[in-house]
Amino acid sequence: MGALKKGWKPCLSLRAGYVAYMLTAVVLSTLLCSLLLHLIDSARMQNAHRDLLAQYDVPEDGFAQVHSSGEFLTVTFFGPDGQASGSVREQPGEDMYVIHSTENGAATINSIVVYPSYTSRQRQMDAFYVVLYTLTFPLCYGGGAILCAMAFFRRKLKEPLSLLTGAAEKIEKNDLDFTLSYERADEMGKLCASFERMRMALSENNRQMWRAMEARKRLNAAFAHDLRTPLFVIRGYSEMLSRQSGVDFAQEQVEGMAKAIGKNVARLETFVNDMARLQKLEDISPNPSPACPKALAGQWAQAARMLCAERKLLFSCAVDALPESMSLDTGMAAQAVENLLSNAVRFAKQTVRMRVYASGHTLCVQVDNDGPPFTPAQLERAALARYTSGGGEHFGLGLYVSTILCEKHGGELTVSNTETGHARTAVSFRELLQ
Repeated sequence: MGALKKGWKPCLSLRAGYVAYMLTAVVLSTLLCSLLLHLIDSARMQNAHRDLLAQYDVPEDGFAQVHSSGEFLTVTFFGPDGQASGSVREQPGEDMYVIHSTENGAATINSIVVYPSYTSRQRQMDAFYVVLYTLTFPLCYGGGAILCAMAFFRRKLKEPLSLLTGAAEKIEKNDLDFTLSYERADEMGKLCASFERMRMALSENNRQMWRAMEARKRLNAAFAHDLRTPLFVIRGYSEMLSRQSGVDFAQEQVEGMAKAIGKNVARLETFVNDMARLQKLEDISPNPSPACPKALAGQWAQAARMLCAERKLLFSCAVDALPESMSLDTGMAAQAVENLLSNAVRFAKQTVRMRVYASGHTLCVQVDNDGPPFTPAQLERAALARYTSGGGEHFGLGLYVSTILCEKHGGELTVSNTETGHARTAVSFRELLQ
């Protein structure tokens, strides 16, 4: 039997697992984004200011004057003696900033900072850093979300989906000889477990259907074989009458032929009724209800005593420890048990014994009689249609009916011989959910 199985994994639900993956992605994306922003900003600042700006300080105890000539500024520095010590004039493309302080309402110039004009490459690099700075957030968080989804799919969904797909393909090919096992206790694990239960149910249904088809095929063959005799008799008399239409038969001959034809017609009617009965049995479904197994055993024992009394047989019943209540279809169980009792009474010589016991959630009934044992051929065919021995006829189909009833009730019918060499039949009924 093939196995589709994976080892043990952490048991987070899909919801909790997805939240954990997203939180992890957000934290890692934030850390990465912060680091990248710091690196980009540092690189941009160094590129823009490290070697480009120039700062001119006002001489100690000196002062500076700012003049505007058109679009540009001119700053003249004066020493403590009032003599001009130098000047700075803003050039095209440059930016000049005056750094000053205010004291007692008067502004005092401390220094002049001049940003020279950027080259074309410097402006391109600055624009690149601005774009990179802008894209850092969506790239980090978008990439984190994508990686999170990929990791979540790989660790949480890929394996169970692969198992389910493989199982579905096997079922599509009518191959149910495998097991589906996925050990995680999350939603996908529960889904795989449900899929495995469905596979087991399909496999069991297929086996039951196959057994039913084989049983019906053998039963039809048995009926066809048994129909030959009455049909042969009726056809023989019909041909004889047609060939000798001008012959006057004696009254006794006419009565004998009429009785023979009537007897075989009755046998054909019995066959038809039995087939209709079997068809109805295959259509019924169990209707379970709470029942007391001990009380049921008492009812079955009472019915058995009445059957045994008609043939002056001895009857004994052993009832093992039984549960107080079981969910059973009492009518279906009673019909199956009574068929076993009728069959045992028919072939018993002196005694019939019944035992009622429970095995787990299954109620079991065993019926023995001291009649002849089953032959190997009868053991193979006893539950098919009928049990015939000693030349006697038994068209009740009791064992086959009991087989159908037991299978519908989740149990089975078994036939065997006891240690003392006598026939034994047993039925079981599994407790059903209401």
